[in-house]
Amino acid sequence: AHLWRTYMDLEVDEDRGDAAKRIFYRAIAACPWSKDVWLHALRRPQILTQFSKTELLDLVEMMSAKELRVRTMLEEVFPSDMLPPSKA
Repeated sequence: AHLWRTYMDLEVDEDRGDAAKRIFYRAIAACPWSKDVWLHALRRPQILTQFSKTELLDLVEMMSAKELRVRTMLEEVFPSDMLPPSKA
């Protein structure tokens, strides 16, 4: 799990948020039980902004389905300017 987080950070450091998002999806496929991997993308604004609000809500639902505890709604954690507008 640590390797995946480091890989995402490398892409962020190189200003490639879209690549970090793709790596995130690979990471959760490889380590679906790792809450750290799931939350890592949500904690990094450079990765977070790559997701639409719908995608973020879908991620929260997937975390719940995998029985990874989600204690709060995204709107309560992240400032509204960090969450992209909903894409219809």
